[in-house]
Amino acid sequence: MENRLHVHVIKNSGHNFNAAKVWLEPNTSIARNGDFSEKEMKEILSIIQENQVSLIAKINKIKEKWKD
Repeated sequence: MENRLHVHVIKNSGHNFNAAKVWLEPNTSIARNGDFSEKEMKEILSIIQENQVSLIAKINKIKEKWKD
């Protein structure tokens, strides 16, 4: 089981939900691109990279709450 922090980005194409998976650590990188185009993935990665610190902090906060 992979324990690295990651996010899923969902693209709703009618009844199909195609998720990309992006690692947040140790570096932002694509684990799976779903049905996103190369251009879309570049934009997604850019947004995630700009918000990486905040995303990691929020995920860790959620994980702490789950321990309660």
